[in-house]
Amino acid sequence: MRQAILVLGMHRSGASALTRVLNLFGAALPRHVTAEQPGNPGEYGEPAQLARLHDAMLAEGGSRWDDSRPFDLAALGPERLAYYRAEIARLIIEEYGDADLIVINDPRICRFVTLYQDVLQNLDIAPSYVIALCAPRDAAASLAAHDGFSTNYGSILWLRYLMEAERATQRWPRAIVSYEGLLQDWRIVQRRISDALHLTWPHAPDDVAAEIDSYLATDLQRGRIDEAKPDFEPKIEPWIENGYSAFKALERESGRSNHTLDQIDSKSHSAADFSDGEFDIKFAAYCANVEQHRDEIFRLRNVNSLLREELAQTNTNLARANQLTHIQNHQIAQFQAEAATYGARIGRLLTQMRARLAPCGISAALRALRVPHRRVANRTDLSQADPREIARPQRRNHATGHTGGIWRLAGGERTQCEGIETPAERGPPWPADQRHPAGL
Repeated sequence: MRQAILVLGMHRSGASALTRVLNLFGAALPRHVTAEQPGNPGEYGEPAQLARLHDAMLAEGGSRWDDSRPFDLAALGPERLAYYRAEIARLIIEEYGDADLIVINDPRICRFVTLYQDVLQNLDIAPSYVIALCAPRDAAASLAAHDGFSTNYGSILWLRYLMEAERATQRWPRAIVSYEGLLQDWRIVQRRISDALHLTWPHAPDDVAAEIDSYLATDLQRGRIDEAKPDFEPKIEPWIENGYSAFKALERESGRSNHTLDQIDSKSHSAADFSDGEFDIKFAAYCANVEQHRDEIFRLRNVNSLLREELAQTNTNLARANQLTHIQNHQIAQFQAEAATYGARIGRLLTQMRARLAPCGISAALRALRVPHRRVANRTDLSQADPREIARPQRRNHATGHTGGIWRLAGGERTQCEGIETPAERGPPWPADQRHPAGL
């Protein structure tokens, strides 16, 4: 059965580095990944199209990736939830093809893990999970530098993501991997993951060791602060510290549930109250910005719709023109074939005519011409005849059906071509009992 490894955890917590290592072990990445950000060259393997779909789904449900409140899939309604379920399935098929082992890395999935469980099982793909863990102060400091969050709010987001991922994966194959542990000894990490997820890596770890060592350089540790200088508010520090300790214990215990996390989870729905309304302020600003640009958004949507219609019409016209061109090319080919047939037939007829006229010794210019016997019949010396008269073709007498014969000159005397009747032998071109119409 095919298997998917979902890398879960808070943004900027080492999930990208872990995804790259899993990829080097042989897990397939999506065809389209997000581009590296200028301030974060270590981002790796995030599925671009799925990430955009996740953002749209969160927004439709009244949330965002940086919302510290719980996200309820029921807020989407049955129809829209079915739509997103179908879209996720479609994108997984398009992005990963028929790979036996795939890795999906998007921290947003922490907010709706159960949705992915349903989608993957319907695709006959077994879901398994690796939760990326890093120190809360490191994550908060990185979020502050990259997204402008306060350390308190960043740590609350960190806890929210991890708690939702841990609750949703308790009954599934999973491993907890700290970023620090990955940097210290990735070989121990790969053994822990393969044992917990029952995996045999497509690529032997020893075969890719040099590449992994090169990737996990110390410069990947960015945005980190001294853990000896706590800067959390006293009212949230116990939550954050206890949560981190509980997850570190999970890492050592191969992902088994922890009583401390159960206690934290029972109160986590009120954790957003510790942020002093920071998300509410950010979300209100976001909504105001959307409202300010609503007219422009609608205008661009209309323009986009018109352009799509024009493009569809252009494609239709192009298809029709291509069809007409094909028909015309076919007709031209038929005409050319017919012309070749007629040309061959004419060539054969000309050859036959030349063969029959060759014994007469008539020049090519006079072969098809008839000497008018009526004007030269009484002349015995054709050397005195007008060449124009000799070259003039004899008209057919429609009353008798007679025409003039073909003659050649031999020593100035008129002679008859072999096999051709002379005018004298034929007689006059009118009935014997009638006079010539001109009285001759």
